[in-house]
Amino acid sequence: MADLALKKNNLVFKTQAGLAFKILAPQTFIVMSNRVGQTVVGHVGETIIVNDVSEPTRQKIEGYLAWKWALVSQLPVGHPYKNKQPLV
Repeated sequence: MADLALKKNNLVFKTQAGLAFKILAPQTFIVMSNRVGQTVVGHVGETIIVNDVSEPTRQKIEGYLAWKWALVSQLPVGHPYKNKQPLV
């Protein structure tokens, strides 16, 4: 079981607790669709799936993405990777 939290610009906009899933074979990964076929218009720049959801790991991923996509200025003041790129 796992909890899901989707964030955009460091703000949580969707959460769901107690998800259970297991990938046993290659499968299609569908993003931005619900059970009635509604989708979000837009593009996914990057998807990262991790087992470690600690705050230091989250901040390292935020820093990595901010530096990769030239969005460092959007990191909040005091973010550990606002002024230096994380080592990954």
